[in-house]
Amino acid sequence: MLNLSYNHLNVKIPTRTQLQTFYVSNFVGNILCSSNGKIHSNDQIGKGSDRHGVIGQLLSMALLFKFNMGEVFGLVHIYRLDHVRFLHCLRLRFKLKKWRTLTWTWKSVLRFKFNTSYGYYEDYEAYIRSIFAANGTIPSQIGNLSNLVYLDLSNSLEPLFAENLDWLSSLSKLEYLHLGYANLSNSFDWLHTLQALPSLTDLHLSQCTLPRYSQPSLLNFSSLLTLDLSFTSYSSAISSIPRWIFGLRKLVSLQFSYNNIQGPIPDGIQNLTLLQNLDLTFNSLSSSIPEWLYGLHHLKSLSIEFNKLNGTISDALGNLTSLVELHLSNNQLEGTIPTSLVNLTSLVELDLSNNQLSENPFESLRSLSKLSYLEIEGNHFEGIIKEDHLANLTSLEVFYASGNNFTLKVGPNWLPTFQLTDLDMSSWQLGPNFPSWIQSQNKIGYLHMPNTGISNSIPTWFWETFSQAFYINLTHNHIHGELATTKRIPISINTVDLSRNHLC
Repeated sequence: MLNLSYNHLNVKIPTRTQLQTFYVSNFVGNILCSSNGKIHSNDQIGKGSDRHGVIGQLLSMALLFKFNMGEVFGLVHIYRLDHVRFLHCLRLRFKLKKWRTLTWTWKSVLRFKFNTSYGYYEDYEAYIRSIFAANGTIPSQIGNLSNLVYLDLSNSLEPLFAENLDWLSSLSKLEYLHLGYANLSNSFDWLHTLQALPSLTDLHLSQCTLPRYSQPSLLNFSSLLTLDLSFTSYSSAISSIPRWIFGLRKLVSLQFSYNNIQGPIPDGIQNLTLLQNLDLTFNSLSSSIPEWLYGLHHLKSLSIEFNKLNGTISDALGNLTSLVELHLSNNQLEGTIPTSLVNLTSLVELDLSNNQLSENPFESLRSLSKLSYLEIEGNHFEGIIKEDHLANLTSLEVFYASGNNFTLKVGPNWLPTFQLTDLDMSSWQLGPNFPSWIQSQNKIGYLHMPNTGISNSIPTWFWETFSQAFYINLTHNHIHGELATTKRIPISINTVDLSRNHLC
């Protein structure tokens, strides 16, 4: 291995049999290299346009080639070096029997050949993760890659445009397609083309512009498992989920957020009995949560926050025993949390914030030992919270519970079973004494405890305990003591708000 990077070389690099491995990074920082690492060599190999040695370079395409011996992913720089045995891509590599040429020209975009001593090596799968097209148009020549299984154009440097998607029809092995941000407004047959791909399992069209919607008479999509149509826009706006989606009986994930669909949650979703992930956030859905929704027993993630849902949460919620994430925030839900919530023993994230829910939620929350993220702020909850209400919440890390009417009553020696990173107990009754239990929570980065009835001084251990925090708010209390104690505040804390107290 030869590493000559960051010297003052202005001579040509070693060539031909002199190199058995080739790292682009080993020559960066010399005169013969440009700032992006492109090597300017005077070595003449081959004929005609190949005489400069560099016959192709993919500066904005990330590829992953899958061979029998493994995988490699990286930004590929391609050079004509006949004796290179290893191709290094972002510190990863794969070994070929004898790599000779990999050809690429912009006029015939993405024609790849691996030439070995045994003939062309074509037993590979190419994974394209991003591409830059100078005119912003998706090159139809991608359709020449008949072995393509993964195509993601969402990370391109600018939004792409496609006159049509006919070039996809030849990619019979394609399993994953992400065209995020693409303008497909002229691709009137997009749905017909995509549904004919026999291997397609993941389709992501988030933030795409789609042509005027028309209901197709027949759809296949025999393999589709994941469909992401979040943030999509149509030439003519739609107000409901397209009906063709309800025929995708194999779907396990449906994302249709940020689309401003209106009315009740569509009944057609109940046909998708295998759903594990349903995301309808940031729409204008109204009415109550339909009873049939609680019958989707495979659901692991349910997100219907930021809508206009009303009514109560049914006790049938307890039927969704596979739930790991439940997000119902920013609706108009009322009533109490059903006691059947105790059945959701796999629940890790729960967000019920900014509704009109009432009474003491901890009667239902107390047994959720896997719960690590809990948001219940902005409701009408109330009650006295005791040690036994919190004893089983051993996994809790993030707890936002402001804007309710809680009183915490625990003993002076109480030590929580959880270790928090974020805590918001604004408007709880925690005082009059400074809560000593908080000394055990030394991993907290965000601490928000204004208006909590604390009326004594800040303890001496406080600033050392929270030296790694970035935000501390103790405003609107009755904290007293000398202002000189604030000299102990670590400079690493970005924000400390002690206003509206009695410091002197």
